[in-house]
Amino acid sequence: MENGTRVGVGYEWPYRKAFFIFNILAGFLFVILHTQMILVIMRSHSLRKLAGYHFMVHSSVVDLINSITQIVAQLCTLESYEMNPILNEVNGAIFQGTWAADYPMILFVAINRLVAVVLPFKVATFFGESWTKFYISICIVFGVLNTAACLSGDMACIWTASIPSFQFIAKIKNSALSTIVNFVDFWFAEFVILCSTACYVIIFVYLLRKRRLIASSRHEFPLLFHSCCIFGVTGISLYLWHRPASDSDLYHQVLQTAIVIRFGMPPLAALLVNESIRCRFFHMKEVSGRCHTLTISGRDSGVRKGTDRFVVSVLAIASSLFTKGQESERV
Repeated sequence: MENGTRVGVGYEWPYRKAFFIFNILAGFLFVILHTQMILVIMRSHSLRKLAGYHFMVHSSVVDLINSITQIVAQLCTLESYEMNPILNEVNGAIFQGTWAADYPMILFVAINRLVAVVLPFKVATFFGESWTKFYISICIVFGVLNTAACLSGDMACIWTASIPSFQFIAKIKNSALSTIVNFVDFWFAEFVILCSTACYVIIFVYLLRKRRLIASSRHEFPLLFHSCCIFGVTGISLYLWHRPASDSDLYHQVLQTAIVIRFGMPPLAALLVNESIRCRFFHMKEVSGRCHTLTISGRDSGVRKGTDRFVVSVLAIASSLFTKGQESERV
């Protein structure tokens, strides 16, 4: 989130209100989906005890709060350019805090997936209940520190309707705190994205080289692709946030909508690829008798064949091409 340079330009764009209304409605939908996903996991003992689903609960909680801050910001500026300054600063601080509590989790989840696929017998060691709570606590503390920094009086994170986006502003000229938060917000996020990319590349190459594991590890794929969906959308939106490809009103409105959707990704990705979540999602009570649980331990738990069968086929084809390429190089 960089300091905006378009103040007073984009608010009068004729399609702005349509985008704001869409973002508000999408935000309400994501709040409902996040709430249901949290309830699904917390009601299911078989899901609740697994590290991967602990991470999902954390992500859904902070994304739910983040979605509310975006709803508040766009509701307040739907008809009026100005937003109450105190409400704007408090709302922006919560937005920044939930974002900061969320994106480091992307790296922890990537490492979790890497260990689950490459070293499944070590999952309990590195991602037991105590360690998982410790990782989540680190993310929460990081988020609280960001919120405190935005409420310190040296700087603030505010919603600017004309961009439209949240942005940092320095309330004290040459503020060291503002400089540090800006630096950390950009470079630490870049570090998280690069390291997460490395983890997923290693997983992909490992599965291609170990063809026999593609079928035996098929129960990992829903969680793996769930994580990749969130990671991919986060990386793209973060890059475009800090390095806008255009200064047009349409570009910035679409980017803001993409950011709103990014914070709704966990339940959407779960419904798309995760059978354990999907089969429970539209039921008010636990339906464990009809659902299977996707583990993260490297042991099969009787997962139904659905999305994972397609993924296994794709990886098998890729592995075959990879092997043929190596053989042709030897010839």
